[in-house]
Amino acid sequence: MSDTDRTPDRTVHIVAVGSRTSVGDSAAASAAAVRARVTMMAEHPAMVDRFGAPIVVARAPYLPAQSALPERIRLLGGAAAAEAMQPHIDTLARHGVRPAIIVGTPAIRPGWEPASDAPLRAELLRLLPAADAAGSLRALPLGHVGAIVALEQAWRLIHGGRAEACLAGGVDSYIDRVTLEWIDWTGQLHAKANPRGFIPGEAAGFCLLMSADAMRRCGLASLGVVVFAATADEQKLRRDKAICIGEGLTGAIRRCLAALPEPEGKVDHLIYDFNGQPHRAEEYGFTAMRVGGRLRDPGDVLAPADCWGDVGAASGALFASLAVAAAQRGYARGALTLLWASAMLAERSAALLFCPPRQQGGAP
Repeated sequence: MSDTDRTPDRTVHIVAVGSRTSVGDSAAASAAAVRARVTMMAEHPAMVDRFGAPIVVARAPYLPAQSALPERIRLLGGAAAAEAMQPHIDTLARHGVRPAIIVGTPAIRPGWEPASDAPLRAELLRLLPAADAAGSLRALPLGHVGAIVALEQAWRLIHGGRAEACLAGGVDSYIDRVTLEWIDWTGQLHAKANPRGFIPGEAAGFCLLMSADAMRRCGLASLGVVVFAATADEQKLRRDKAICIGEGLTGAIRRCLAALPEPEGKVDHLIYDFNGQPHRAEEYGFTAMRVGGRLRDPGDVLAPADCWGDVGAASGALFASLAVAAAQRGYARGALTLLWASAMLAERSAALLFCPPRQQGGAP
């Protein structure tokens, strides 16, 4: 059978990752720090909260302290994207592979406006000459679910044959005076007087995704497979004072689990964006009651915000890099990782990854 007669293999593989967090200036360093439970949380040098106490944040120590928010986003996103892409740019160009770019960004909020991502867009297009034209760069201002929705859209592009490769990820930072004041005055800031809040962080994460055919044509190796990703809306929102019982999150996770080749297969690892806000834990608790039979240990959940703070739109891609690191370094207990995030509004997103530990090998 000739290549033209062969059914295309559009399995979506992760071939590279890049990360910038407060605990590491690379994907490997960030993953090692999370595994060792290292944190970089410290008092902001100039800001106090509404109770008069210093605001605690998780800042990236390698960024200029006085950088404005769009510049911080540009620096974080450009560096993480470069880590994932630059080793492969020449190879991709030589084989005619032009990746699309999909990036999750902060939701519109005080301190972040629709045009604030312009420096980031320019940086990504400047750094990635192998990328498609500017029209293929999508920015998703979705906050916490941004990177997972980017993975979901990239999966659909590649699996549907509309792209051979995609750089998908997210970037976020709360390290801005206006943003921090908004977090504080809306009761979301973690403090001694408000232990139910979160610690603001900043980070970027990207995954270079490719179809199996394109990956093999380029002679690249797989770090894992994106089995499926899905988003569902939660109808019962906190702002409406409704009682949320995790129906939206359950829907997104069930769609991912339905994509498993083995109907009774169980997920080995769980990573989510719990940041200290009780409603996130409560939402997962209701969800675990419904899908717990498909999880090897529903109570064993990794919440990296304990190390790098709340990183908003970067969360999902950073979670994927943690799954890749665990598999590549042989400390993963199994191959299947479920990761998820909840937006401040309705969106709930989840992704299922197959990253076999090196000693196991195999495919989904």
